[in-house]
Amino acid sequence: MTEFAESLGTDQSTISRYESGQLVPSKTVLILLFLLACEEERGAIRDAMGDVSEASLLARYGRVEDELKGLPKHFDASRLQFAEESAAIVSSKEPIEPALAELLKLYRAHARNRKLRQALAQMLPYFEFVAGQER
Repeated sequence: MTEFAESLGTDQSTISRYESGQLVPSKTVLILLFLLACEEERGAIRDAMGDVSEASLLARYGRVEDELKGLPKHFDASRLQFAEESAAIVSSKEPIEPALAELLKLYRAHARNRKLRQALAQMLPYFEFVAGQER
């Protein structure tokens, strides 16, 4: 079950909360579940997403399904989350702040720098605070 949780970019306790009904999975999680599920499990997941046909889901996310199934068993879940967020940003058609691209470029060039990774982690609460101020 831990491997399954990691393939969704989450942890075991979150999966347990989904199963017990304490937490409702997001549409992204439902799509991932749909793509990872075997044929007989897909109907219930599709029903949970609402009025969506299997054909439309496969047409839109079929390529992702192949990529998900091709991931190594111990795939770094943070990479999957990064890929999902990046795809969502690019497909949103919203303007992308050039500073974000520069930050990613800097990170790529110095990804092994422990101080840089710590600085990014320390900045996250500030960004969350600023984003919350806009509401």
